[in-house]
Amino acid sequence: MGFVTAGFLSVFGVDPLLGRDLLPEEDLPNAPAVVVLSHGLWERRYGADPEIVGKTLEMDGAPLTIVGVMPSGFALHLPPDAGVPPSLDAWVPWGGEYEESPRAFRVLTAVGRLRDSIGLDEARARISALAQRLAADHPEDYTASA
Repeated sequence: MGFVTAGFLSVFGVDPLLGRDLLPEEDLPNAPAVVVLSHGLWERRYGADPEIVGKTLEMDGAPLTIVGVMPSGFALHLPPDAGVPPSLDAWVPWGGEYEESPRAFRVLTAVGRLRDSIGLDEARARISALAQRLAADHPEDYTASA
């Protein structure tokens, strides 16, 4: 199970096979617990039930309402150092207090899409410049051991 922000799946330009992506109001503390299933989990555990959206399942002892099922073949193709396996079976909203998290909280992986007008080299240069600016502005959070 992966914890993601609302709209995460739409970043990949893929619509769920059934149902929908996670909504911003579901990515808040104490929001209703929802889940988007992988196609594989939907087939293996739920027999490819076409009426699965809206049903409740239990994961890690918590009830979750199924709001979507991803299409066959969808996988997260992230770099190995991202620490995110491509074979996740479910995605749930993180629901965290983003502004309350310490700057040194480094368990999140950011994913985005490039505009057609921005090449990979330019994107990498912009991200590197941002990282350098953050390190300069907050040296206590960006030490060599952090």
